[in-house]
Amino acid sequence: MDKNDFDLDIDFEKEYGFDPKDFLSEDDDFDYSDILDEDEAAEDASEDEDATKEFHFDHASQHAQNAEEGDDSAQERLDESFDDDRITQDDDPYPPEDDLGYPAEDDPQAYDTSDEEPDEGQYDDGQYDEGQYEDGYEETDEPPKKKKKIGLKLPKLSDTKMQKKGKGRTQKPARTKDPAKKSVFSKLLDMYMEPVTRAKEESEVLDPLDPRYIRRKKREKKRIFKEVYLPAIIACAALFLILSFVVGSVSNALVVRKNNQSKAQQEAIQQANAADAAEAEYKNLISKADALVTQYDYDGAIELLDGYSGTNAKYKEMVDSKKSDLVKEQQKLSEIKDVSTIPNLSFHVLMADASRACNKDVSGEYAGLYNKNFVSVEEFSRILNQLYTGNYVLVDFDSFIYSNVGLDGNATFGAKSIYLPQGKKPVMITETMVNYFEYMVDPDKDGKLDGKGHGFANKLVVDANGDIKAAYVDSNGQELIGNYDLVPVLESFIAEHPDFVYRGARAILAVTGSEGVFGYRTNTSYVSRFGQAYYDNEVVEAKKVVAALREKGYTIASYTYSNQAYRTMNTLQIQAEVTNWTNQVTPVLGDVDTIVFARGSDIEAYSGTTFNVLYNSGLRYFLNSGSSPRVDVNTTFVRQTRLMVTGEMLAWYSSQFSSYFDSNLVIDLSSRGSMPAKS
Repeated sequence: MDKNDFDLDIDFEKEYGFDPKDFLSEDDDFDYSDILDEDEAAEDASEDEDATKEFHFDHASQHAQNAEEGDDSAQERLDESFDDDRITQDDDPYPPEDDLGYPAEDDPQAYDTSDEEPDEGQYDDGQYDEGQYEDGYEETDEPPKKKKKIGLKLPKLSDTKMQKKGKGRTQKPARTKDPAKKSVFSKLLDMYMEPVTRAKEESEVLDPLDPRYIRRKKREKKRIFKEVYLPAIIACAALFLILSFVVGSVSNALVVRKNNQSKAQQEAIQQANAADAAEAEYKNLISKADALVTQYDYDGAIELLDGYSGTNAKYKEMVDSKKSDLVKEQQKLSEIKDVSTIPNLSFHVLMADASRACNKDVSGEYAGLYNKNFVSVEEFSRILNQLYTGNYVLVDFDSFIYSNVGLDGNATFGAKSIYLPQGKKPVMITETMVNYFEYMVDPDKDGKLDGKGHGFANKLVVDANGDIKAAYVDSNGQELIGNYDLVPVLESFIAEHPDFVYRGARAILAVTGSEGVFGYRTNTSYVSRFGQAYYDNEVVEAKKVVAALREKGYTIASYTYSNQAYRTMNTLQIQAEVTNWTNQVTPVLGDVDTIVFARGSDIEAYSGTTFNVLYNSGLRYFLNSGSSPRVDVNTTFVRQTRLMVTGEMLAWYSSQFSSYFDSNLVIDLSSRGSMPAKS
């Protein structure tokens, strides 16, 4: 619907019998906005009950109609309702003033806001009761009360629907939304800031030089502070305290929750770690026990399990069960009481490359000796395999000899039984000349290891993994590290066949001292040849090898100081040998209690001055050469016969080894190039 549908031209004089301009006092300066905006004034006037007597055009229309009918009294009343004198008398817009021209403070109308525009819509929504004045306008003799200015509200023609004439009824004005109308929040803000606004308005009028201005300004500042700022400050402070409390409470709750969660997580982690640690401890214990059992050390395994200190009931029960099983298995082992026939297979250092060692073009006059007296790495590996398949188990003196050391420091010896599964048999292994003579590895004696060597390893070394290997220089002068001698070959075999070893036993390694030990030139004679620094370095490296060998379980023995047959030497010569050993070898090896007599010899008697020289040097185990195994256990010493395994023995005296291996399957004639010589 178009907004101008209700824009009607109304002839008030014709329709209602009066001209609205008559009661406007023909004032050209009259502000019609006061009439058009009378809604707000009417809303303020509704606060006073006596000031709510309003004039409606419906009433005016009724009086005008009566006037047409000759009702003079109604016309008089209508004229009275528009009497300018009544309006000004009822609501004087100019209240009494103080001597400065401002409303007195005690005047209740000092700050009357009746001059403000009335709120829009004051007379909307049913304030007119149809038929209220059907009997005419009632007058009262009650003197008019002092009320706010009443403005004449004219209907907005653009927003009003006029009904057709008939029975004195008129259409109610349509409600419209004034965009300038303040919101509730704005009104509340204005109410809250009213002291500030009032003080500002007053300060703009008063003369700043007037003392009352200063006093009033001070009062107003205090009052504004108490009424406006102080509540806000208190509210903000309270809000801050409340927020601080809430934030603190929430933060503390979060911290407590986080701590509880962290504690729970830590406890869970600790429990998991404890469980993992208990499991790891159990597995490690069982693994060590199984390793001992694999090498037939049931006593050691049971003792290890007895030392289990874990508190986990589950694993403790499993350990007890494991121990019970081991006790039952140990009872099934066979006891070997007779240890007098335990064989000792003896080898010289192994040929790393038999084809070079036995080649006259390489080794010269030594080629035949190597072919006759030495065994190659490949042949030794074949012997190990046959020993293993023949149910032989590697043992050492500690496996079947016990010793008790008395108060005087001397030891007494005795034999003890070996316990092996049914069918298993003990065997010992010895390697001699593990000093790698200079003529074998450095024939030109220049101190440099090159391709001129005779095909033997030149020294033992400890690699980055802690394993003991042999260094070897091939024909091209390239140094190689690997299984080029007995020790690394045996270690690799044991790694593959741990049940080949009885309680961690290893071989006996015998060295001379005239040149050094394990390939290192530790004799002081090399100082003059290659310098002190060279010698010192050789000693350091040799000690590393010695420590690694002993940790593995190898027995280090003497092969006499200078590789001599003691049977042909007198006591003084043997004493000189012992002295040289003590001075040159003992600082590197430490004390040794085992001697392997060189060149297949022995001493004439195990009593007398010669024997005493050796015995007093700390030797207790004496190994000589023979054709059959024999072990003599005396209270003060142990004597054993070893079986020499050489090229000659493999080729010509194979029957001596028939109980241990088949020589025909061992000897490698293709590498040797020819049969070893026969003595």
